[in-house]
Amino acid sequence: MSIVALQVRDNYIIMAGDGVSTDPATGKVAAYVSKITTLPDLDCAIAITGVGGFHYVLQWKMPTWVTDFDDLVEALPELVYDTHNEIHRNNMVQGDNLKTNVVVAGWSINEQKYKAVRVLTYAKESTDAETGETTRLAPFVVHEFTGGGVWISAAPTDDASKRFGLMEDIEGEDDAAFLTRVICAGRASSGMISQDGSPYRFNAGGFVQLAFIQRSDIRSWITYRWPEDVIGEPIRPELGSPLPPSLSLVEPV
Repeated sequence: MSIVALQVRDNYIIMAGDGVSTDPATGKVAAYVSKITTLPDLDCAIAITGVGGFHYVLQWKMPTWVTDFDDLVEALPELVYDTHNEIHRNNMVQGDNLKTNVVVAGWSINEQKYKAVRVLTYAKESTDAETGETTRLAPFVVHEFTGGGVWISAAPTDDASKRFGLMEDIEGEDDAAFLTRVICAGRASSGMISQDGSPYRFNAGGFVQLAFIQRSDIRSWITYRWPEDVIGEPIRPELGSPLPPSLSLVEPV
């Protein structure tokens, strides 16, 4: 289990994700991996948490008729279903933890706006951060993100959210800085929270990756790395700087 987050604005989208794959049973780092894949030819990007390598199989099975973001959204339920089954049939993942969350964000030609949707491989409860309302999301169905605010796949602990400045507006910081804080707070919460009711350990770390999505201008870059997150060892949030040098923790009042 890892963490991705996004912010949809009127004239752009920013996505963020961490950069490790961990053994769900032990929490040890198994590999460094990008959770975000940019698809500039489709004016979008994909972020995935859950099964490692899911994005590779998904792109391999991409229908040839998908030529833009709207096509991808239309194809996504069947595409995620086929990818999920391909991985299951070929025993590409050890154990029975086949929960995957696929998020696609980009420019909709049909609706003339930026939007983000997701498809899950399992039924999941989702809580609206603004209203507190909880809904149950069906698997293999497109669910669109509505309203404003930031969406986070796995909320950091309350303590980390406060310490990393997620509970307040910090003067002079933009969306990229805020989403960097989100991923860093996720690393600080490693080993402390479960996700989606799963018994498997939540871990985030390795690096912070951001993606900027604008029509005909899609970029992705690494804003910070934790060399302290070593393959074969569990994530230890106390090692290394919790945030990039340009950002600082929020001191308790």
